[in-house]
Order: sequence, then C-alpha cells, then structure tokens
Amino acid sequence: MRCCNATKCAPRAKGPPARIVLRRHVVRNARISVLTVLGLAPVLSLQNARAMNIPGRFSAPSAAHWLGQDGFGRGMCRPG
Repeated sequence: MRCCNATKCAPRAKGPPARIVLRRHVVRNARISVLTVLGLAPVLSLQNARAMNIPGRFSAPSAAHWLGQDGFGRGMCRPG
C-alpha cells in the first residue's frame, strides 16, 4: 500500500536489504579466510607429524618440548 501523504513517508532505499548485504559480506570473508588458511597450510606445518622419537617417549617438559612428549616421542607443543 502506498502512502498518499509524501511528508509522512520515508524514501525507500535502493538496492538489497541490509541483512542480505551483511550475509554476502560474511560469506565472502569466510571464503577468503578458508582459502588463505588452505594456501598457507604447507608453510604453517613446521614439523613432520609422523616423525617419531622412540627414545624420547614420555619425556618431561623441556625447552625443546614445552608440554613434554607423547607415547610416540612427538612433542605435545613445539615453541615457535
């Protein structure tokens, strides 16, 4: 229904509603973030996840392995 009194009606905004614009913005940023992480994954993985150090199994925390080592001798948290 159209308003017959022009002084009471606010002008309608052109273009899509704000919620659609916001959704597009969020989806676009999410896609860019996922692609960036996937592109940098080989660079971010600094150590071989399958490498084992059997003599160092269950070692206590040290400067090289801040949280110690697991049952396969892998560091639980590697600094840097």
